[in-house]
Amino acid sequence: MLNLLLRAHRKVLRSFVSDYSELAYNIKKFKRRNAHKKLPERPQHFTDCIEILVPCYNHAEYLWGAYQSIVTQSYKKSVITVTFINDNSSDHTAKVIQKICEDAAKHRLLRVKTITNSRNLRQYGSINKAVHESSNQLFIILNDDDALTPDSIKIIIETLTKHTELSMLGGSSIWFEKRLPKFEPSVNKKLLSVYLPRDIGTVKKLNDINMTHSSSSFFKSAWQAVGGYTAKKDRLIPEANEDRDFQLRVAALFAVGIYKTYPLAYWRTDSSHGKDF
Repeated sequence: MLNLLLRAHRKVLRSFVSDYSELAYNIKKFKRRNAHKKLPERPQHFTDCIEILVPCYNHAEYLWGAYQSIVTQSYKKSVITVTFINDNSSDHTAKVIQKICEDAAKHRLLRVKTITNSRNLRQYGSINKAVHESSNQLFIILNDDDALTPDSIKIIIETLTKHTELSMLGGSSIWFEKRLPKFEPSVNKKLLSVYLPRDIGTVKKLNDINMTHSSSSFFKSAWQAVGGYTAKKDRLIPEANEDRDFQLRVAALFAVGIYKTYPLAYWRTDSSHGKDF
């Protein structure tokens, strides 16, 4: 009887710590696998090579709102490329993208590109395809059902210009349903937390490095070094979403900054992304 109780206790204990220990172990294994590599340096001058990536799949009803959050950004100093990747959507996403292209012609600091996938590549495949095909150096993600806060791009550029050690930057988000709430930046303190690769050894849970995917930014050099976004079978642990897995792998090799209490994006909770959270 005692042996049965001990075995049951050990089983419960293993299940309690398995996800945590597996993640920490696989991060360390990833770091060891890349220890011999000479890591690339990020570009110091990048304001003329910034690209916003908008992976699109069956969120046509929200896509115009995502685009408007780009148009109304406070940053107006250089041309920014915006790429919409239609991941073989079955709704009217293509028509909305066409409308966006027509409207963007009126904005001199916007350059819109489109990519149409002939088959569904999922979000990780769409982002990888867009980064691979681009000559730009800094990429900002915006999901098609989310939105950027008004100063998001300005803050990203200012922070990465000041903190030249960072290869990735992210922030928190304002959760919403249906309509965007009023943005009140005065209630949020803009405090930057910096994580170095040695800090990632203490990570036990996926959200120990927590940044919203929309508004997260990274340099192509870091994307290349970690092998881009990965399919589920190649992630640090099976439970990891494509964005968190990518962020953790970048953080394992490069310095990463996070505005934990300052929102750089609005995150929709009443769409497929929100429901899958």
